[in-house]
Amino acid sequence: MTTDYWDSAAATFDQEADHGLLDPEVRAAWRERLISWLPEPPSRVLDVGCGTGTLARLLAEEGHTVTGVDLSPRMVELARAKVAGLPVEVLTGDAADPPVGEARFDVLLCRHVV
Repeated sequence: MTTDYWDSAAATFDQEADHGLLDPEVRAAWRERLISWLPEPPSRVLDVGCGTGTLARLLAEEGHTVTGVDLSPRMVELARAKVAGLPVEVLTGDAADPPVGEARFDVLLCRHVV
């Protein structure tokens, strides 16, 4: 998939099942599952292929510090708006070589990236 494809998909991305977690029951299920897998907050999470930032927001709301990376500038723009005011940094970059330098993370989260 190219950057152009994901940029064009960004506007409606959250409307797809499990992307925006718009259904409260689905959101609660994701929250419970993630909490059961993650260390106690605060931990540092690298969300690779973060899309519009839905999981980054969910984890930040639970007390984690999140760095999101996505190849699509439009997805990054939407993610930054979604996580405004939370301990989340969203960067434009490739999942194969995230632009995080020497930063260390406790958790690597990768959903919908193959």
